[in-house]
Amino acid sequence: MKLFRLVLFVIVGWALPAYCDITISTPPSGGDTVAYCDDYFLNEWGYSLSMDGDSTGILQDIPSLQSREISNVAYSNGKLSFTTSSTSPLLSFLQYTVVGSIAVGTRYGEQHPIDSSTYTVFAIRMYASESTVAQLKWFQDYATSAITTFNVYEGWHTYRIDLTSASISSSTGTGYRWQDGNPTGLELLPANEANVSMQVDWVRLTTADGSCPSYTVNYTATPSGSDSFLGLYADTDTDPTNGIADVITRETASGAGSASLSTKKLFPGTSYYIYGFLSDDWATQYLLNPFDMSDSIDVLDIYQAQLSGATVSGGYFSATTTGTDPSFYLGIREGQTIPADSYPYISVGIEYTFPTGKTSDFFQIFFFDENGILVGNYSTTVTEGANILHFAPGSTYGWSGNISAVRIDPVGDADSTGTFFKLDFISFNRSGYVNSLTTPTPTTASGALTVNSISLSLLQPDKQGGRDYAQTRLGNAWNMNGSDDFSGIYNVSEAYIYPFNSLTDEAGDEQIGNFFYAKNISGNGDPNYISINYDGEINSEEFVNVCFRAWNDTEASGYNSVARILWQGDQNEPFQNGDDIVMTRGAQTYCVDMMTEIKVEPPLPDGSPNPWTSITGNDGGLVKYFRIDLNENEENDYWSVFDWITLRTDHEAPSSYAIVVSASLSQEVKLYYNTTKSDSGGTLIGTMPSGRNTNVYIWDTSSVTEGRYYIYATASSNGNTLSYVAPGRINIDHSLTPDSTPPILNCDRPGDGYEFDSQLELAGYALDETRLAAIEVFVDGAYFTSITPNTFNYEAATAYPNYAEANYPGFQVFKDASSISYGSHTVKIKATDTAGNSTSCTYSVTRQSGASTPAYSYPSPTGSAVSVDTDGITASPSLSISVENKKNVIFSISGTENCTSVTLYGAQDSSMSENLTTIYTGSGASSLSLNVENVKRWKRKKKKKKKKNKTTTNDGTLYFKAICSD
Repeated sequence: MKLFRLVLFVIVGWALPAYCDITISTPPSGGDTVAYCDDYFLNEWGYSLSMDGDSTGILQDIPSLQSREISNVAYSNGKLSFTTSSTSPLLSFLQYTVVGSIAVGTRYGEQHPIDSSTYTVFAIRMYASESTVAQLKWFQDYATSAITTFNVYEGWHTYRIDLTSASISSSTGTGYRWQDGNPTGLELLPANEANVSMQVDWVRLTTADGSCPSYTVNYTATPSGSDSFLGLYADTDTDPTNGIADVITRETASGAGSASLSTKKLFPGTSYYIYGFLSDDWATQYLLNPFDMSDSIDVLDIYQAQLSGATVSGGYFSATTTGTDPSFYLGIREGQTIPADSYPYISVGIEYTFPTGKTSDFFQIFFFDENGILVGNYSTTVTEGANILHFAPGSTYGWSGNISAVRIDPVGDADSTGTFFKLDFISFNRSGYVNSLTTPTPTTASGALTVNSISLSLLQPDKQGGRDYAQTRLGNAWNMNGSDDFSGIYNVSEAYIYPFNSLTDEAGDEQIGNFFYAKNISGNGDPNYISINYDGEINSEEFVNVCFRAWNDTEASGYNSVARILWQGDQNEPFQNGDDIVMTRGAQTYCVDMMTEIKVEPPLPDGSPNPWTSITGNDGGLVKYFRIDLNENEENDYWSVFDWITLRTDHEAPSSYAIVVSASLSQEVKLYYNTTKSDSGGTLIGTMPSGRNTNVYIWDTSSVTEGRYYIYATASSNGNTLSYVAPGRINIDHSLTPDSTPPILNCDRPGDGYEFDSQLELAGYALDETRLAAIEVFVDGAYFTSITPNTFNYEAATAYPNYAEANYPGFQVFKDASSISYGSHTVKIKATDTAGNSTSCTYSVTRQSGASTPAYSYPSPTGSAVSVDTDGITASPSLSISVENKKNVIFSISGTENCTSVTLYGAQDSSMSENLTTIYTGSGASSLSLNVENVKRWKRKKKKKKKKNKTTTNDGTLYFKAICSD
């Protein structure tokens, strides 16, 4: 390609920037509020993903189990920070799994599928230490997913993706487009390389752009000097160069005007500055960062050639050339283009120190279009010292269309090696040449614009339920504190009780408590692995909520394994095999509503009765055999841990119930009850007024019609309305005896005479014989904070070993005390149970400057593992059948090497009762092959003629069953 050399002119010295006249009249000095744009996470889960960490209680923004291949993870100042440790780091905003499985600390999409026709725009504000590539992945179900990629740039930026038109880079299954279904999973791989330092400020999944509320910004902008192009921005600070600002408008200044600011990029609860400036420089307006070489992102470090010592410092990009064709690219972000016809004036400030004997060289600039194709270039002579270059290359030299990349060759002679240069600025201007380039000082509106914020959820009634079966009927809660918690343990090679011990879960987190630990034996068939069995008589219409806390020691395809709930009416009935409960990494709590959510495998036909509540064929319709299996791994020596198991009723309220909300005390909250799990059409319970002093509402149920009810809450503020349905149910049965027993509360901190300064320590334990509802803290009678018990407490576990709530009743938190004045105060900790009974402890404390009371010290775990007898614990047999010919049937049985005996049965009905035949009885072995010849008893019966409205019960299907030992 022929290179053109032309010296336009060289000027030494810099001109001052032009100043402009802008007045922004809204928001006014008192500030304004605007409604937020509807968000899936806020509407469905009751809170926004604001990266405040665990401030929401049981549901964090992105808990550790929903992230991987990242390190140095921390929440601070409303931001999540981390470093990528591989090429595929992961943040999961919504996990997909089967209905009914919810782990404390995560969000499962099948409980709240995303309405893809409503929520169509994904947005994230994110920082990266270098440019990289991200992938956003969504799931319709296990077999259907799609990925779209987008570029991530150095610094802070807000990224928005219209999911209905996103380019899909890879997919599985059919119907994978966003609009083809209601996604149940949403994940982000924020980078495609390791060692990238990243931060996330917030995540949103909002409605379409046009449906978001907007705010009108009024202004007057008068052109001054050569600057006539106005930019108006919304920003959380007044620094336009840090990548935080969102564009309100860019237009030619022409006096008084107004612009509409959509809330599509604004986060609830955040205050924004509205500022503007006039600048005709493209990078200033479109990157909010002029190419003034004051920031490393002004040039792309990954596209530099034949340069040494390249650095951005002191307002210069400087380097020494090491060859005859040195080059670098300007920091134009992917997707950004310069409209060449609108920005025809190019100015460059650059300084040279040539090798001895050399006095001049030539400067080259190359232009690339939207497809990355070189479309033109321009060159001019430069001399020793400071140079200011002005040129208007025009379409003659390829400066036309949309320019996506600009390459600079600072020198180009054959003897250019060893040239030192300092690039001061490059400007692409609308109205004329410039002799210097600085970021204009923005003019800011006198008041801030605050985006409305509502946070609402219901903590009680929760999904765990009310009375516990093991505690109330057996007198022994399943807290894993003794072998008497089990009636049978199967398919394990080792089993232990770990009382008051410390174990590290698969996520690497230390767990302290009482545990049951067991290793599975090899070769078992799905799903009969580690099984904890309970024999009894469980009223399946009364006890309808199963919860357990557990984990496994291995991860398979991103998940540990699956758990299953299995049950049986009596020994003559087949087992009901619950569907997969996907287990994530680490110790988590899983709950299943057996009344409405339970599934079985294989699935029952549509319209079938509930497999849990419709148990038949035995005395009273009782579940007599109940177990939970944790591990599907067939290999030997994988271990699993149970922390606790509960089987509870719905929350019961014969006369009263304590509804607990999580909401700002300044927001009015209305409470309703409903016969369906819906947030509309309910009956008003009452109103929690704004300015209240508690988030606990005692509902008088004494005159409410008996039945099972769902509770929902609604809060409204500044044009936004938010509703939330409680995850649990309330059963109102006036024949039940009202609970009049107050909860147990033990307070270890603060105590009388406690002194503190910056932080107030609150520590102790609380539990109830049925269910604890809330712990609230008051300072001088005014609400201060709420506490969620979440730690093992040795004193409570020892004193109340048979209470189901003795699992994790402990708390120890350190709360910011800056809102408490110095001097003497009264601190009250109040525990309330779900019936509305309460217990309190009150202390006189002093906030004193410099006071530092040592934190309360709880005992370290001292328990030793206790071996559980595994004699007679056997594997479940695996049975397969093949037909050789009309006379010979071969039965293959494996996995019975630990069985004292094996019996094979055949029958003509699934309950193994019609024409039951014993085919084989013998000792167990690793594998058995039985060749059974000409068994006439199994010949298909001839069907009798059908009578009116009657059919024969046998269709010729045969059933077989192998039993290991008993």
